[in-house]
Amino acid sequence: PAPPPAKPALALLPIDDAEKRARVDRAARFASTAAERALQERRAAPAPTLEAGRVEGQSMALEKSYLRLTALPRADEVRPLPVLLEAFEMVRRRWEAEADYAYACEQLKAIRQDLTVQHLSLSDGPRARFALAVYEYHARLALRAGDEGEFAQCQAQLVPLHAAGLSEHAAEFAAYRILHCAASRAPSLPDELRTVALGLAPPELAAPPVAQAIAVVTALQRGDAAAFFREAGRMHNRGDALVAPLVEQQRARSLRV
Repeated sequence: PAPPPAKPALALLPIDDAEKRARVDRAARFASTAAERALQERRAAPAPTLEAGRVEGQSMALEKSYLRLTALPRADEVRPLPVLLEAFEMVRRRWEAEADYAYACEQLKAIRQDLTVQHLSLSDGPRARFALAVYEYHARLALRAGDEGEFAQCQAQLVPLHAAGLSEHAAEFAAYRILHCAASRAPSLPDELRTVALGLAPPELAAPPVAQAIAVVTALQRGDAAAFFREAGRMHNRGDALVAPLVEQQRARSLRV
């Protein structure tokens, strides 16, 4: 007798719309379950660390979204120094091409975070000069964009780095410290002036940016509007961004007088 006809393979059977929807639903449930399981396993795994809470980065991603940390990150979420060097150059190139501060700020904050969790931004660390370059660059961009919060954060990190004598731009940022205190009407201005004077070598203290910042503060304290406006119109570096609110205040005061 003739052999019975072969049964068609299951994959070749006609599929109606209901079966198609059922298969899509099953695939979606499986994918969701697999993704959740992978995420749970990742969270449960111990984060590889070195000494005293320091992470050794393993991520190779040049771009990274900034997320505020609530716990020590995993090593595969942190980029090692060679990758950070490339990421920094990428940010600089994109800024030159597009001047997109929102993008540059997020990427620079992520780089700063990766430096911090790997202890690469310590003033006595072997890689402190790269951290110095990142913070100085971000501080200047923040001044240009009027981002006072990010500028203040960068400035706070730069103080010990500059005190360690690692930068050629210590005088520039000392001037920013003085002007920032003056612009914010901080009661700590005398202490800042004293700290700056003690932290700079005589040539740096006499450098034009610092001398000019002191002249601006002196003019404000004496109420010498003519001297203030003379200096405000020719500020060094990005000092104009810091004196801008003072210029508006002095103009308003002059109109009232």
